[in-house]
Amino acid sequence: YLSFGDEIDEMITPGIQGTSIMIKDTYYWVFVKDISINQKRLNIPLGSCKRLSAIEGTALVVDSGTPLTRLPKPMFDAVKRSLLELFSHDPNLVKLSDDNFDLCYERRRPESNRYAGLPNMTIHFENGATFEIGPSALFGVDKDDAKQKFCFYVIPTDEDGDGILGAYQQINQRIIFDPKRSR
Repeated sequence: YLSFGDEIDEMITPGIQGTSIMIKDTYYWVFVKDISINQKRLNIPLGSCKRLSAIEGTALVVDSGTPLTRLPKPMFDAVKRSLLELFSHDPNLVKLSDDNFDLCYERRRPESNRYAGLPNMTIHFENGATFEIGPSALFGVDKDDAKQKFCFYVIPTDEDGDGILGAYQQINQRIIFDPKRSR
């Protein structure tokens, strides 16, 4: 079901987390503090990312109309380095080049679970809230390919582009916006 505004009952969602939002130019922005890959914090220097202003900090637009998440380039580069390091220890993986995605691999020996061994990513927001994205919402795995080609379905922004939390990474997540309380 779909609920809006006062119809939303926080009590029906145990463990609900909250973070502040800012509404600017009709978009909802959430403030990012860090990112983890497989529960390992990356300690991204967010000062190098585009900021809404000196006070407001580094933020992502939550946009269900944008297919894939777009991370500010310094943030994306830190995530990419972490994934390259993680995948470099798996002799079953061969790095591929792809015109559309920065990180694509092929498995030498396919897994029965297409997402086996692929990491999760957690976005850490202001006020301690976290947004965990599982492997099935982070990677596209070619079902028909016998060697299971997969690509990281997060892309970098242009140098001055806004970061966006896209629709593919919002799959199977429950996100509630309360503009009255800016959260």
